[in-house]
Amino acid sequence: MAYGSGKYHGDKERGQAVEAEFVATAIAKGYTVEESSVEVDRKDHIDYYITKNSVTKSVDVKSIRGVGIGRDKNEYTWIELQNVNGRHGWVYGNQDMIVFERVDHWLFVDRRTLAIWIDLVVDKTKIVGRFGDPTYAVYSKDTDKSLTSLIRYLDMPTAVLRFSWKKRLTSNIT
Repeated sequence: MAYGSGKYHGDKERGQAVEAEFVATAIAKGYTVEESSVEVDRKDHIDYYITKNSVTKSVDVKSIRGVGIGRDKNEYTWIELQNVNGRHGWVYGNQDMIVFERVDHWLFVDRRTLAIWIDLVVDKTKIVGRFGDPTYAVYSKDTDKSLTSLIRYLDMPTAVLRFSWKKRLTSNIT
């Protein structure tokens, strides 16, 4: 998969390990897993197609990322509104579900419902830089065209949440 300015945002080994752990968990739960092409991943933000009982869903796997000093990375996550090239972010992709890595489980959310909720709760007129609070505001870097926002998992409405899987492996990479 893509590296550098692509998929893993500079941490290729960790990204690959997280995705391998997700795939192992899906297989252990009886799913078949098909990796998307690089083109589909870049254009549609789909990492994998998971299938069980003749039902296939496209998923985008998001690893735990740093969320700033004083915040718990298991409580908050970044949402990409616009990517580094100025194109739509993964929250506006074509995947069915986004799978967030948490410390001890995988949280599956409905991408379409998440995007609608994000559009309601993120103040897109409030742009913050490096020292601003990006929670439900838009964080913008000077170095690229990306726009992100920080949200709390607990604030997600139940319509967004689908289900979770306990992690199959004990991870020392989070």
